[in-house]
Amino acid sequence: MKELKALMTELEELEFMDKKYSALIENLRAEQLLLKNLIESITTWDAGKAREAFSDNLVQYFEKFSSKLAEMETISLDIKTAKENIQSNINQEMTKISPF
Repeated sequence: MKELKALMTELEELEFMDKKYSALIENLRAEQLLLKNLIESITTWDAGKAREAFSDNLVQYFEKFSSKLAEMETISLDIKTAKENIQSNINQEMTKISPF
């Protein structure tokens, strides 16, 4: 019974973390889209080398940003997998104490 309670607590904590993490990813994607739209309007500038340097820096920024988002999504998937494993353990513990 102690094991079951610990598993339930761990599952609740992971569910809370998963919700917060998913919201963070959604917010970052929204910010990325806003920034991208702003950049697209700025790229109409006709300032020669300054425009090229700005554009190059933006490409690097978006590559890093996308990489970080992908890493966060991997962590989110790990959280979901951990939740599934804990739920499976909970189910096993429940069958041990259930007479049916």
